[in-house]
Amino acid sequence: MRPLRSQWLGACAALLLAGLLLAGPLGSTLALAGPSATFSPYESPEKVSLTALRSAQQQVDVAQYNIRSEAFLIALRELKARGVRVRIVVDAKNAAKAWNTLDDRLEAEGFAIKRFENKRHRFAIMHHKFCVIDGRRVLTGSFNWNNTAELVNDENLVSLDDPAIVAAYQEEFSELWGERPETAGVGQGSVSRVYFSPEDRPRDAVLAAIRGARFSIRVAMFSFRDREVARAMADAARRGVDVILITEKKQADTTQEDERVARGGGRVIVAANTGSAHSAMHHKFALIDDEDVITGACNWTWTAFTHSNEDLLIVRDSALVRRYTDAFAALVARYDAANYRASEFGVVSSQANVHLLVRMPNTGLGDRVVLVGEDPALGAWDPARGVELRTSTGVFPAWAGQVRLPANTQTRCKAVVIRADGSVRWELGQDLALSVDSAGTNAVFESAFRDEIEVRFAVDHTTLATGRTLSLVGAHPTLGAWDPAKSLLLRADPQTPGRYLLNVKLPGRTLQRCKLVEHAADGSVIWESGADRVLDLHDRPAPQAVVLTARSATPAPA
Repeated sequence: MRPLRSQWLGACAALLLAGLLLAGPLGSTLALAGPSATFSPYESPEKVSLTALRSAQQQVDVAQYNIRSEAFLIALRELKARGVRVRIVVDAKNAAKAWNTLDDRLEAEGFAIKRFENKRHRFAIMHHKFCVIDGRRVLTGSFNWNNTAELVNDENLVSLDDPAIVAAYQEEFSELWGERPETAGVGQGSVSRVYFSPEDRPRDAVLAAIRGARFSIRVAMFSFRDREVARAMADAARRGVDVILITEKKQADTTQEDERVARGGGRVIVAANTGSAHSAMHHKFALIDDEDVITGACNWTWTAFTHSNEDLLIVRDSALVRRYTDAFAALVARYDAANYRASEFGVVSSQANVHLLVRMPNTGLGDRVVLVGEDPALGAWDPARGVELRTSTGVFPAWAGQVRLPANTQTRCKAVVIRADGSVRWELGQDLALSVDSAGTNAVFESAFRDEIEVRFAVDHTTLATGRTLSLVGAHPTLGAWDPAKSLLLRADPQTPGRYLLNVKLPGRTLQRCKLVEHAADGSVIWESGADRVLDLHDRPAPQAVVLTARSATPAPA
């Protein structure tokens, strides 16, 4: 029970202070190193999580709202095969959705899995994103185990090895697993405190932190809709505290609490993460007076504070504060670039992590995508050494990756597709600019792969019969894939009688086969005579003009 936690944890903390080394994998030793953080999309929480999981020797307990990543499934299989005890809790309401099937696969493979149904309120959920490894390390934060969180979301993952905090999370898991009843009692570590919703009343801790703030409150919150917290932040701004709130647009559009903070004098940044159809600024962290980090899975909403299963972690650690401050600065630079000043956040770094995101719909299974450029980190224009980008069904057509570049970098780059057959396709047009500011703020490079040019057709057909229409059909799907019913209709040129016009985008640097067809009023199709027309399309960003003269028409065969 939690009321007994302090005695046992105090002994653990004493051992920690004495320099206890815990046994690591393969007979090595692992020193307790204190809290650390990883941030997507600039870094890889997935890689950090998988590395931590694979270090497990005895037991892994997972409480995850959403598991959809094949990489984690593979890692859990490896643990099970090695004899590591694995227990998994997922949210029952989320698992019941048609697109969430990984829990079923885990169950079918013999994993110990529990679908936890929170019945306190119709909107209440088991919203945790933590795992406990061998009773010596806990991973938590906003990061769900899915590809959207890894590749395109704004997320944070924090790793802690404080014995008192790890034990508190272990106890929370035991409550979810049904091994013990839910009891209140804040987990108190050497530099951290952890509160679990709803029994530990985390809203009270948030309010106390806000009301005690002396000079700054910086909040990055996916869902910000608790009225009492909003009022406290507005009051803080009125008394002269520098208040900045960054919140996700998808959520901000459905609440007025961010406006309440703004009316009080706080600076509100509405972040629209458009990396993919389902991406989000998904953080749930705050910085108070550059002294404390508040993080965990808990959104600042009434439901999260009072009904859902959530964790809210408060850490006082200067190195961790610096990491979260740099992450907050990167959010401001991304979502309010015109008003970003690195000096406001004390960002000084010799290198920056750059999130690379290229939208590439004309790619398929077996394709590889790389970003290549003049900087050695981008392969020095060699596609074989470019930065590999990744995609998934949830984020396609976005391909994403990261690269680390020196501060004050100005470099040129392009995206390249390497087909399964080894052929290489460079995007068209001029080189693109990728830059990092002089302070080394983490940056975002975002573009759309340019493989199409605008083709402007002008067709002279002075003898088109009354009642007929003229269209263009061809091999490319855009031109109907030789199906006249899907061909592209040309419009009469109002300036030149007998001329018909069509503007269409087609892949540049290709040969395209096509023909003109006429459509009669009775629905019959009349193809122009002769061989297919072959268009040699250029690869320049300027439109390409194509002038055609209609040939004699031949009725389609019956």
